[in-house]
Amino acid sequence: MHLQGLRVVVIGGATGGAATALLCARAGARVVVLERAPQIRAVGAGIAIADNGMAVLEGLGLGGAFAHIPALQA
Repeated sequence: MHLQGLRVVVIGGATGGAATALLCARAGARVVVLERAPQIRAVGAGIAIADNGMAVLEGLGLGGAFAHIPALQA
């Protein structure tokens, strides 16, 4: 996908919005993420990442960022 020169607005900076923004930016778009929270921080919620979710993270080039977490090792 090529988005050179396009401006993209992503509503929401959680998991799906962040992934969308990353992919659009990699495709050449100028991306703005709009998030209602004043800052991105931990909220005390847990996140379960299934095997297919890890495959998506690997596809985004982010798998290495989770390599230090023992619970996510195969």
